[in-house]
Order: sequence, then structure tokens, then C-alpha cells
Amino acid sequence: MYVLITLLKAENPKKYSEIVPFLGPFHTQCVMMSVIYKRYKGSELGDVLVAGGVVAEGSVDQALKGKHYKRGLRCLRLMYEALMRQLVKVQIMPDLGSETKQNLEILRDASLSRECRAAAHEALEEDADLKSLISKMFAHVEQSDMADYWRDFTVILQPNRKRDVLCTILLFDHSLPPKPREISPRFWSISILYKLANERTALLV
Repeated sequence: MYVLITLLKAENPKKYSEIVPFLGPFHTQCVMMSVIYKRYKGSELGDVLVAGGVVAEGSVDQALKGKHYKRGLRCLRLMYEALMRQLVKVQIMPDLGSETKQNLEILRDASLSRECRAAAHEALEEDADLKSLISKMFAHVEQSDMADYWRDFTVILQPNRKRDVLCTILLFDHSLPPKPREISPRFWSISILYKLANERTALLV
């Protein structure tokens, strides 16, 4: 419809001078997905997603182009989370303090009371050391064209990346079970994507 209105306006500028066509949010997102696809088409992004079991080989291009909206959004989001996990593993996990780790364990434990977990969450939100690590996380990365290339991917998908870090730390687990049946397909895909991204990108030193 947008293209049709634009063509009519171009053919009859006087008649349709008061009509201002614009894309709605949904179509704007589809266009953005197509832009991301064009920028990362030769980066083996599609191969990583297929190898991770996120999307079928015959559907990956259409998904990333924005033709299959939900599927494409899921692909981009999972790849983003995989790269964030890579950053968290190298930049944050080795330097976490004992108190921070204890609060993370409390927050992960669903058997504890809501009040106890809320207190742990509040403590993490106010943790000065954790805030410092998060602030430094995006600064201490490899300075190269390839690193910038993949760092741009995370910026495009989520400009305010720092607010995702606590969630990534919370979900981070060094002992993911080897069988996909034991965890949800979504987090199994993230774990595989993380391993593949670790091999195929030079995001970090």
C-alpha cells in the first residue's frame, strides 16, 4: 500500500499534495531487518543460525530479509544473545564477587520466597562493582574491523545494551546439559549459537 500511494503521489503531485505516506511500525521493523540482512549477508550469519538449529536452511534468507517476521526476529534476537553471552563470559564472569554470585544464585532459585528474591534483585541493581564491570564490558574489546563489525550488530539490535547484561548474567550457566531435551529449545539454541559465535567471530580478545 505504501509503495502504491508513493507511486500515485509521484504521478499526480498536485492532486495528492496533501497526502503524506509513511510506514507503520511493523513495516519499519521489516525494512530494518532487511537492512541488517544486507549488511551481514556475507558474514555466515545464516550458516550459524542453521547450524544452531534455529531455522531451516531453506527459510533462513527469507527470515532474515523480514519476509517471515516472527522467525526473523527470533533469529536476530538469539544471535544477539549469543554474542552478549560471549562478552559476559570473558569480561564479567571471572571478576564477579562472592556476594554478587550469592545474590545471583538466590535470584535463580525459584523455590525461595518472592521477598527473598526481590531483595537479591535489588542488591544486584545497586551493586557498584557489577555496574563498574558492565560499564567496562563494552570498552575492553578487540579493536579491529571484524570486532567493530560484530559490535555494530549488537548496537543495531539493542542500542541500550547495558540493561540486557544483568539478564544475560542471570541466565548464564557453565553447566548446560548435553541433551536438548533437558532444557527448552530456545536456550539450547542460544548455547549452540554461543559456541559457534565463539569460533566464527573475533569480537573479543
